[in-house]
Amino acid sequence: MVDEVGASEFAAYNVQPTVNLDQATHKIEAIVTQKWLSLNSISSIEAWSDYRRLGIPAIPNSLDAPVPTARPLRLMYPESERQTHNAEASQQGSDAMIKDKVWWNP
Repeated sequence: MVDEVGASEFAAYNVQPTVNLDQATHKIEAIVTQKWLSLNSISSIEAWSDYRRLGIPAIPNSLDAPVPTARPLRLMYPESERQTHNAEASQQGSDAMIKDKVWWNP
């Protein structure tokens, strides 16, 4: 049994345009935002790939970011990969996440 406070909070949550897709003006953006939120701690790479590909959600950069408009273009190789297979990992480019693109995105 749901108490009255829980039911009113649930109703208030469901009328938000980012949650209730019938009221959303940008339905695709709302769907991708919900997908990003749900995958962010479960499948972070897929959430990051969607963000990199679509730019949704519009997450503001930190004021201390060196380049406020730049988004990461690639992930860094794990240090264990650099220590064991540095020659192969280096052929894929550097770990400059803002500057160097992944091999499939020239």
